[in-house]
Amino acid sequence: MVDDAVDGDTHLSGQPAMRACEVAQAALFVAALKTEITGLQARVEAAEQRWEQRRFRASRIELEVPERLVRLRAQLGEAILLLDRCALVARR
Repeated sequence: MVDDAVDGDTHLSGQPAMRACEVAQAALFVAALKTEITGLQARVEAAEQRWEQRRFRASRIELEVPERLVRLRAQLGEAILLLDRCALVARR
């Protein structure tokens, strides 16, 4: 059985201290997540622009937001929430 703490080290919170490889892995995950967020933001902006253009060309107000845009916004929100949670865990 592998112990999570190195030589019994614990953080002030009482949680086992993270190993160097776990810290590096977490940093890689955060970097990948930030890249994903940047891509999602660009996709949301593009989808919003297309929707606005369609609404303008149609000369009518399309009240319903396209499902694709709703899904993209939800994915972006989830990714940002996950990044925020990673930051909270890193502070512990």
